[in-house]
Amino acid sequence: MGSLMIGRVRRIAILLLLTVATASLLPALGAREPQAALPTELPEAGTFAVPVVLYLSWPEKPDDQLQLVRDGAAALLASRQPDAQVLLHPGEPPEDRRQATVDRDAVAWIEIVVAEDGLLADIRAAAFTTVTVEPVFEVEYRELVGSSLLVPTRLWRATADAFAEAWPELVDLAFSDFRTALLTVEAVAGARVTGIGGEARIVPDSGTISVPVPVPQSLLLHARAPRHYPLEQPVFVLETDRVVSLSLPQRSPWVFDFGLSGFSYPAIDVARHVAGDYLFGKIGLTSYVLGLTALADSDDFDDERERVFSSEPLTVFSGQIGTYLASPHGALRPYLASGFSWRLIHAREFFGSDPIAPWGVVTTFGIETRPTHPWRVFFQWEPTLYRTRFPEAAEELLPGGTRIWGRRTSVAGIGVDPGDSGSPSWVLAGGLFRIGVRFQRALVPIDDQLATSR
Repeated sequence: MGSLMIGRVRRIAILLLLTVATASLLPALGAREPQAALPTELPEAGTFAVPVVLYLSWPEKPDDQLQLVRDGAAALLASRQPDAQVLLHPGEPPEDRRQATVDRDAVAWIEIVVAEDGLLADIRAAAFTTVTVEPVFEVEYRELVGSSLLVPTRLWRATADAFAEAWPELVDLAFSDFRTALLTVEAVAGARVTGIGGEARIVPDSGTISVPVPVPQSLLLHARAPRHYPLEQPVFVLETDRVVSLSLPQRSPWVFDFGLSGFSYPAIDVARHVAGDYLFGKIGLTSYVLGLTALADSDDFDDERERVFSSEPLTVFSGQIGTYLASPHGALRPYLASGFSWRLIHAREFFGSDPIAPWGVVTTFGIETRPTHPWRVFFQWEPTLYRTRFPEAAEELLPGGTRIWGRRTSVAGIGVDPGDSGSPSWVLAGGLFRIGVRFQRALVPIDDQLATSR
C-alpha cells in the first residue's frame, strides 16, 4: 500500500511539473494592434490605389434609379483606370466638394452633372484635386438617353476617356504638395513601435529607427518592449526633421501581492520574475491570527467581536514556481503556478506543524487585470492537496475538504488521538481562493534619472 501511495504522489508531482513546463513555453497571446493608414513616403505610381470621389447629379432621376446610375458610372471609370479607387458619394453633391473629399481621405474628385432634354442628355464632367483650383479635365457633350428605364453606359464613355487620358496629370497634381521629414525614434533595443505608417517597427541594437513621414502631421506613437511598461506618446512633425526619445518605464523584477484569503484572512506574497515577463517564483504566507467574519444571523457567538473578527493560531506558508500564459500587453492575463504549502500552529499549548494536515501540494490558477499598469487586481483559486493520517478531521478543518485517496480513521469529532492514526491519505482543500491587489514598480529609465538630477 505504501509503494502504491508513493507512486501516485510521484505521478501527481510529475504532472504538475509538466503543466508548468508546458505553460512556460506557450507563445504570447496578446491582441494585435490596429495598423495606421498614413503613408510614410509617396509610393511609386501603379503600386497603390488613389482614392477619388465621384459626385453625380441628375435632377430628373428618382433616388432609387439614381443609385444604379452612380454605380454604373463608377464601375466604368474604375475599369478604365485600375489605379483609381472610385468612392461614391450618396445623395446630391455637397456645396463644399473639396472639404467633403478631404473628409473621405481622398485626393481628388470627379463631378458629373446631367440635364435631360427630351430623349437627349446634356452631360458636363470635370475632375479636380484637393490642392489645385483649376479642373484637371473638363468635357461637355450630348448623348441619346432614350425612353428605357435602363441608362446605357455609353453616356459615360467620353468622361471615362477624358479621365483615363488625364490620369497621370491628376496624380502628379494631387501629390504635388507631398512633403516629408525624417522622424528619428530613440528607444530601448527590441522595442516594438507602432503609429508610424502601416506596420510595426522593431528598434535595432543601435537604439534608433529613422522613417520619412509626411509633414505636417500629428502621430500617436505606441511602444512596448520586454520587461518594460508600454508607452504612448503624441508627436507633431512640422517641416523639419524630428528626433523623439521614448523612455519606456522598466518593470521591476519584484512583485508584491496584498490580498484576502477567502475574503477573510490577510495574505502577502513576494514574487520575482526570473525569465523576462513570464516565469516567476514566489513565497508567501497567510495568517489566520486575525480575520474578518461575515455577519450572520446566529446566536452562537460569545460576543459582538466574534461577529466581525475571527482568530486561529495558524499561519500557512507557501512557495511556488509559475508562469504567465499570455502577453503582458492585453486587458487580462492568466497565470499558473505550483509548489508546496506548510501549515504552522503557534498556540500556547503547541508550536509546530499542524498534526492534522502539515503540508501539501498547491496549484494556483489566477488572472490579473490591467497588466500594463503597476497596480493591478488579481483573483486566484488555490486548490491544495494535503497529506494527512486523519482524513475525516482534515475534511472537517480544511475549506472545501474532500478526501481524494485513503481509508477512514476513527476520530471523535475533530479531536484526534495520535495513537489512533491510520495510513497516510490525501485530502483536497478545494475552497481556497484569494482576491487582492498586486504591485510591480515602474523603474525610471536612466536617462530620466539624469535629467531629474540636473
